[in-house]
Amino acid sequence: MLGRIGLSISGADLYSSQADASGVARRASLHAPRGGKALQALQRTVSFPLRASDLDAVLDQDHRTGRTSNAPKLDLTGTWIKDRKASQSMESVLQLMGLHGIVRKAVSLLRGVHIRHDDQSIALDVFSVLGWFKMTERYDLSGAPGSFRRRDLRRGQHIGRVQMLPPPAPPRLLTAQLAQQQQQKKKVQAEVPEGCLPVQSGPQVPGNPRLAVHLSWSEPVGGTGLDVYELTEPDVLHLTTKLKVGAREESCVSIFRRKGGKA
Repeated sequence: MLGRIGLSISGADLYSSQADASGVARRASLHAPRGGKALQALQRTVSFPLRASDLDAVLDQDHRTGRTSNAPKLDLTGTWIKDRKASQSMESVLQLMGLHGIVRKAVSLLRGVHIRHDDQSIALDVFSVLGWFKMTERYDLSGAPGSFRRRDLRRGQHIGRVQMLPPPAPPRLLTAQLAQQQQQKKKVQAEVPEGCLPVQSGPQVPGNPRLAVHLSWSEPVGGTGLDVYELTEPDVLHLTTKLKVGAREESCVSIFRRKGGKA
């Protein structure tokens, strides 16, 4: 049965909702902050929109640590239709790929993507306004690489793998608020007897986990790519695309809306 993707991210406890202030006494041990580790996990994430300079170090660190947690699930199932007015232009990306003629036209007229996934794999069915342009890629959620037809339709294949990413970091102001809140709690814990610490509300940390697709291909026009899928709302999907060919890099953000809304 198709379901939600299981995630592997660090610092997940930092993103769980905190109780609202209720005046009910709780044991201090149930509400003690995680300390520096939580802030370190927060600071090592990247903000959205993603910048090319942010991605490589964060992705590499997540790949090497491989830590797991009871993180929220990411549900990308459904047909997603591109919102052209809200999306950034793909012109610089198409130029970097060296696309011309009918293929360039088909990619520029990308209409949407149908996504199917379960706990083991995820399939991406990309389609264009031009009906003949269709592309399917199925990835193993374990991160094992696979080979697929090149997206620019040139000879050869590209190698791809997927990776789960933590939510983007909150704004710096919110990070400072979290640090201040921790200091205040430590002060209260030192002054109030155990078992008498009132519940306190704190700043909420927004964000959803994300799916990254890593790509690489050889000549002609060899290079690397990265697609990051993020749900900003239940039925709004942001796709950040980063391409590198030689010493040049280009990126763009495409906005998709789930057809028919979430079932």
